[in-house]
Amino acid sequence: SVATLTPMPSATIRASANNQFVSAESAGATYLVANRASASTWEQFQVINNSDGTVSLQATINGRYVTTDLASGGRLIASQTAIGTNERFNMVAQANGTVALQARSNNLWVSADLNLSGVLIANRASPSTWEQFTVSGTSPGPGPGPVGDFGPNVVIFDPSMSQASIQSQVNSIYATQQN
Repeated sequence: SVATLTPMPSATIRASANNQFVSAESAGATYLVANRASASTWEQFQVINNSDGTVSLQATINGRYVTTDLASGGRLIASQTAIGTNERFNMVAQANGTVALQARSNNLWVSADLNLSGVLIANRASPSTWEQFTVSGTSPGPGPGPVGDFGPNVVIFDPSMSQASIQSQVNSIYATQQN
């Protein structure tokens, strides 16, 4: 019997604009920015699937929800304690396997604006490269949430897993198949 892996408790978001991870900068005290080469605590988010088909992002570092700060031109910051309109996003799958986030508050697309050092801001009329993201550690968009149990014969490998851990599981599966 092959064991399934426990779902990851949080997700990372990598911007296509610069291939950097999105960070809840200064432990969530300042605007989200795509400027990290690797993910740590500030770069972890819960992806909440709302009942209306939208998603909300909750920063792991401070437990607060990411909001579109309309007073600052639509910059994103993890500052809210509850989910309202400004904390809801449409997560739309893109043809290249990434997703784009459309803020429900102003219906504009979230961009990792390289003219603002990678700050995330909801101010684009349509998604292009700067508005595309890779979400890892959870299923993209509305649906069941984090990767679940697909049965006893399915193993999910995640990019955050060490090569040794993956190889160990592959070896175990191979040994089982030989008997």
